[in-house]
Amino acid sequence: MSAATSRSTAFQQFLTPDGPVTTSSRLKIVAAFAVLTLAAHVISGGRWTSILAGATSILFVFSFIPKLSALVGPVAAYAGVWFVFNILRAKANDTPWADDVMGFVPRLEAWLGGGRIPTAVLQDTFYDGRTIDRFDYAWTTIYLSFFIVPHLVALLLLWRNRLKFWRYVVASAVLFTLALACFFIIPTSPPWMVTQAVPGANFAEMWRITEDVLIHMDLPVKIFSDTETSGIQTREVRMEPNPIAAMPSIHFASTALIAFAARGSRPVIFGTAVVYTALMGAALVYMGEHYVLDLAVGGVLVATGWAVTCRYLDSDPEESDL
Repeated sequence: MSAATSRSTAFQQFLTPDGPVTTSSRLKIVAAFAVLTLAAHVISGGRWTSILAGATSILFVFSFIPKLSALVGPVAAYAGVWFVFNILRAKANDTPWADDVMGFVPRLEAWLGGGRIPTAVLQDTFYDGRTIDRFDYAWTTIYLSFFIVPHLVALLLLWRNRLKFWRYVVASAVLFTLALACFFIIPTSPPWMVTQAVPGANFAEMWRITEDVLIHMDLPVKIFSDTETSGIQTREVRMEPNPIAAMPSIHFASTALIAFAARGSRPVIFGTAVVYTALMGAALVYMGEHYVLDLAVGGVLVATGWAVTCRYLDSDPEESDL
């Protein structure tokens, strides 16, 4: 047996142990998640405390229900990967060089686009800043589906095949680690914020259509909150940890991860995943959330994360997962 195969086998046994996991072990996992909740409360100023506290309570109850207790470890690991990522992402704009590099990506995008950013071109063509039509509602729905669909896919994989679920979790962890490095190295303002974040830059004003649509819907739930990020007054979606972390696009990369997980499955499933990824990319650019370069780098990082994961979990990258 080669060294690589031996490492892969050991990793798989670690993720999917043959023996039973005791209630004591599950409670230790819940305790670790509770510590994560406390850390998140302190670091984020209470931004995700209610969500994490709720997740901890659910895991605690699961520990004592035989049919659900086996889910404690996998669910805690998956949730932990996402929350640790978001906590660290919230600090990405604290780097001392943030103001100096904030305009690098938009300037490069404009140069590649012949002097104009694709978002500005699309919005000039299809959006006037006043009229909300059915297509804007459709694009907003696609954008917001990011907060639900990847997690539903994780639950589906957990239900169908534990090893394939862990492959999804580890690929997410690798992706997030690489993305965090980018966030700290090159903090980037999204298109809707670029005229505020990069003073003196000759960029056309771009709208955050998501905000316009949700405000137009007059929802009873407060979706946006007024905050100050790097001295810039903004109205952020309350669930986003840091708007100045556009490069790379996690929205796009996490959606593309679904397509990677669907490789080798029935053509209709794989095709749906690819179309969904493409629609998400189009929505992100049109609605002023990301640059095309953000999507490109996100695609490279998720491909890297998937390849690394398949190598260490000893599987065919095209094996059916859905």
